[in-house]
Amino acid sequence: ESLRLDAFAEAKRRATEAANGVRQEILQEQLLEKFTQRLHEFQTAVDARVASSRAELLDALAARAKETLASAERYATSEVTNLSAHLAEVVDSMQIKLDCYARGLAEATESWRVQLKDVQTNMNAADGLARESLEAFRGRLEGFAEAVIEIRREL
Repeated sequence: ESLRLDAFAEAKRRATEAANGVRQEILQEQLLEKFTQRLHEFQTAVDARVASSRAELLDALAARAKETLASAERYATSEVTNLSAHLAEVVDSMQIKLDCYARGLAEATESWRVQLKDVQTNMNAADGLARESLEAFRGRLEGFAEAVIEIRREL
């Protein structure tokens, strides 16, 4: 029991000394200076952490922007490649169609040339037959005219 009383007394004495020390610090404005100093240290630490976090965020943002640009570049390159391949297919298809149209036109032109030549040959032949027929008709007509003249003489 005496030990407990001695410990209680000792604790009370130390608490009283601490309270007196705090009172003296308050009176001497040392406590206010300590709080101001700690607040300043805390503010400095927070500012440093904010600056560090900001730098990390800016670095992360820059890295992400580079990744995004690289991804966009890859996508654009892929799309341009696909588009150029498709365009090449379309151009090849159109070239084949144009070649077919050109062949068809050349064949039609040749066919028309042959038909025109045949028509010209037939027209020349018809003209020749018409001339021969006309000559034969004239010959017969002259023969009839001579026969009529001879019949008139005989009459």
